[in-house]
Amino acid sequence: MILYHGQLVIADLIEEKYQVLFDWLNQQPGENWEQGPEGKWTTSQHILHLVNSLQLLNNALSYPRFFLNTNLV
Repeated sequence: MILYHGQLVIADLIEEKYQVLFDWLNQQPGENWEQGPEGKWTTSQHILHLVNSLQLLNNALSYPRFFLNTNLV
């Protein structure tokens, strides 16, 4: 697999942001994982949402480029 400069920049940025998120999560109190503010998501619900969204995005990006082209219609 060949990665181009722009892809490397994006991959580096994703890795950097992942580390910032991971560091922030490690600083959160344990009870935030199971109980959030009234009427708001818990930390674990936010993480589950991110994981599900990233899985869908990764699946979509694995499709052939012509399949993703929206200018075909």
